[in-house]
Amino acid sequence: MNFNHHFKQSFRTSRRLYQSHPHRRTFIQNQLGSVYYHSHLLDKAEEYFRKSFKLEPGEPDWLNTLADFLIDHERNIGEGIELVDKALELSPDNYQYLDTKGWGLYKQGKGWGLYKQGNFQEALEILERSWELKPVYDHNIFLHLEEAKNTVGLKNDML
Repeated sequence: MNFNHHFKQSFRTSRRLYQSHPHRRTFIQNQLGSVYYHSHLLDKAEEYFRKSFKLEPGEPDWLNTLADFLIDHERNIGEGIELVDKALELSPDNYQYLDTKGWGLYKQGKGWGLYKQGNFQEALEILERSWELKPVYDHNIFLHLEEAKNTVGLKNDML
């Protein structure tokens, strides 16, 4: 079976679940966003992540999912940081939310002028906290932390 077949099958299953389980619609919207995301259909992924967020705007997991997407793909880093800040208000020690926040600050601070304002150092501290709190190994957090460490080290060497 090819990728296109798997995508169509996943999408049909998700749509059936959406129609037959109205109490799970937010979760299903989010899962449809994930199907589109993994299919590299990013505009559709964002549409569905936003739909799940609109159905339950106070749910920290949906806040973080949309925030992570916006930050990681540099679609709207500022909005992503605002969203993850709301998630962190509800769950301040959630390692995934901290990773999203740290990664957002890192991505926001890629310019030299922003580095001098301290965004990289703050990003590094938050990513280190996320790493400390994780219950199991998480390769994405590892990659984010290592990139921030390397960048801070390089920038400090240049000062």
